[in-house]
Amino acid sequence: MDGEEAHHFQDDRVFTGYAFEAEEVGRCLNEGLLESSIISLDESLGIMKLMDQIRAQWGLRYPFE
Repeated sequence: MDGEEAHHFQDDRVFTGYAFEAEEVGRCLNEGLLESSIISLDESLGIMKLMDQIRAQWGLRYPFE
């Protein structure tokens, strides 16, 4: 890390699924934000595009598609 000391933290919250994402969406909505400071809209869209590519390779299709 170019001489920087690593920072460690422990998160004692217990969640499953998309609970962290939902929590962040709620925080953004409460604060009137249109985008999270943790992950940008562009990065979120990039992840979704990658997930769609993976699904296509697997041949996975949802009923509404």
